Amino acid sequence: MKIIFDRSALFLVVALAAGVSQANTTTPNETLEEMLVTGSLTETSRDQLTSSISVIDHEQIARLNKRSVLDLLRTVPGLLVEEQGGPGGLVNVSMRGGESNFTQVMVDGVQLNDPTNTRGGSFDFGSLSLSSIERIEIVRGTQSTVYGSDALSGVINIITLRPVKGHNKRLIIAGGEHGYKEAALNLAGVSDNVGYSVQVASRDSGEPIVGSMRKSDEVTLGIDWQVNDQHALNVDFRYADGEQSSYPEQSGGPQLALTDDLYRTNYTDQSLALTWIYQVQKNWLSSVTANLYEHDESLVSPGIYPYSSVPPYATDTNFERQTVRWVNRIGDQRYWANVGVDHRRESGHSVGMVDFGFIIPTQFELDRATKGAFVDVNAQVTAATLLQASVRYDDPDNSINESSYKLGIRHALNDNLLVSSNWGQAYKLPSFFALGDSLTGNTALLPETAESWDINVQWQGQEQRVVVSYFKNHYENLVTFDDVNFINVNSDPVDTSGVELQWHWSPSALPLTLNSSATYTDIDAENSELRLTGRSALKGSVSARWDINTSWTSGLDYRYTGEQYAGSQHTGTGTIEELDDYQLLDFSLLWKMRQDVSLTFAIDNLLDKDYQTSVGFSGVGRFTRVGVAVEF
Repeated sequence: MKIIFDRSALFLVVALAAGVSQANTTTPNETLEEMLVTGSLTETSRDQLTSSISVIDHEQIARLNKRSVLDLLRTVPGLLVEEQGGPGGLVNVSMRGGESNFTQVMVDGVQLNDPTNTRGGSFDFGSLSLSSIERIEIVRGTQSTVYGSDALSGVINIITLRPVKGHNKRLIIAGGEHGYKEAALNLAGVSDNVGYSVQVASRDSGEPIVGSMRKSDEVTLGIDWQVNDQHALNVDFRYADGEQSSYPEQSGGPQLALTDDLYRTNYTDQSLALTWIYQVQKNWLSSVTANLYEHDESLVSPGIYPYSSVPPYATDTNFERQTVRWVNRIGDQRYWANVGVDHRRESGHSVGMVDFGFIIPTQFELDRATKGAFVDVNAQVTAATLLQASVRYDDPDNSINESSYKLGIRHALNDNLLVSSNWGQAYKLPSFFALGDSLTGNTALLPETAESWDINVQWQGQEQRVVVSYFKNHYENLVTFDDVNFINVNSDPVDTSGVELQWHWSPSALPLTLNSSATYTDIDAENSELRLTGRSALKGSVSARWDINTSWTSGLDYRYTGEQYAGSQHTGTGTIEELDDYQLLDFSLLWKMRQDVSLTFAIDNLLDKDYQTSVGFSGVGRFTRVGVAVEF
């Protein structure tokens, strides 16, 4: 299936929802009661989880008025973002100092990490459309007891728009400088016992940085069918395709690269999730979920002149993942257990070439299946204390068996003060690229492992909420490239630790909301000469929302990113440089003209700060956007 849009007919930029100027009337206490689908084997209220969690809901997405999903994630404590210049460049998102491929990324519960890519399975967030997103759930810490392989640092689950009462239609048209334009149509409703949601979006990110561009199309479909009091069926489908270009990673970018030849990629994504939920008895809920994900990608890279380190190369890859899971929740609101099994099959195929002055063909074709069994036990032992314990056993093909464990406690010291703590173990199977690449692959690689611990303290007042978290992670068998022997190897252990701070203030006497956060991350490699790139030790943000009246809302977002190391090959040999810290300020204005029409105006990087995101790659300068959302 190929979805075709005439991008040249798309218009002017952003504001991603109608009704965005209404004040946030949800209190912090009410937020704690929201239902989450991430970090647990079944849908669970937030106060029944001990993990450190952040949620960006639909209203926040609209009010923040960001240009991309990546910009939204920059506001989340514990997430560190690395990018190569503009929208077409490489993007890595790491959690609490871990590698970017240690974070499992899902859309509507379907995992999107692709182990055939050279980044070991990290996900490119640039392929997602903001206009189709209902909420984003971020769960920090090891999550293998829930998801098996890959969730060493945490999980990010993007949930698309859900069915709503009535029949709602919304058109979004947006555009801005440098050729940026976007259009989206959202349809959602409920008819009798069937709910539906359909989103179609097309986006052209323009070329705010020389050579860096991305064009993408996306279609999502959701159907929720309440068959009767005992049975429900859910279907979620997503299709996306796109193309992008950029100066090659570590080439020195527009400032330092010795040639202007660009890296180019075309890709398609398809995912399907089918879920059957059966209320067997009052205290027994059973669900069966079948997921399918397929990713196809073609890329051509000119290499990095003078080509001694990175020669020209090209690949065509196909990856497919099939997952079936059966989960049974047994118990009541005080004592319950989730018990089940799952089966995951992954297959990847890659054909390509490397040009060393003579062509060397490269290819691999791998598949593996993993059988898993799991149980978690939960006890609300008192009104103030929740205990959780989880264990999982996985039997992967062609690898050692893996056992994962997790313990958690949540305790309310009083009406205002809440403490939680978690300990867990997780693992990640080597990526197909690391195992099978013709030039650098190593079939003897061991799974990467993690052990994590955190403690979280939350104080909740009438108008304020403060959260302080301390975390510590220990990683072993990290897969790295040995440039002496030209092969992928397991490297020395790495420890990360740090502190996350969050503050929310919504004074009842003022139409004002303030949110701030700060993250300090210390990365300690046993090999003292190893410098991990793309992860600043310090980051922070402050956002202010002022509801001027019932029709107008304005916002300011300040973001600080500390110094960080970045690698480059632009001289012909690998070098590590330290990039300067930088500060950015974004402005947004939202006007609800009437009940069914909203207009937005935004200026990103209001002060036009000059900064680098990688060696030779400048960040995007001042960027103006406008948009309209119409409900009909």
